Amino acid sequence: MLAQKGANFLPNLAFFWLSQLAVLALALPFRPRPAVIGGGALALAVYLGAFAAWLALHPDRAGLIWLGYLFSLPGAAVGAIVATLLLRDRVKYSAVVASCIASGVALVGVLINQTFVCMTAMYCISNGP
Repeated sequence: MLAQKGANFLPNLAFFWLSQLAVLALALPFRPRPAVIGGGALALAVYLGAFAAWLALHPDRAGLIWLGYLFSLPGAAVGAIVATLLLRDRVKYSAVVASCIASGVALVGVLINQTFVCMTAMYCISNGP
């Protein structure tokens, strides 16, 4: 839905998919359970939707604002790796529970990273109209 139809459809689609795929690929050397990859993918989709919604609420933002999205993805990667390491030997958790834990840990990583991005490279809070 975010990759608008037209001439830029494929580049936009590639931007959204490849950035998320790169984050998930960073966890692969740690041999994650499929549920962890699913939870990480869910967290990335939620973050992408939330970022796009925030951007829609702030139409005055333009230009390189999507770099703020990219700069927050290392937090998701760290969260996915931490979730992989936490859940590697815990097979007693069902796939749903492991996926929820992985999603939560990845979202916490994104939120921490986004906080630093907002405090340094990107001005996220406006002071009114």
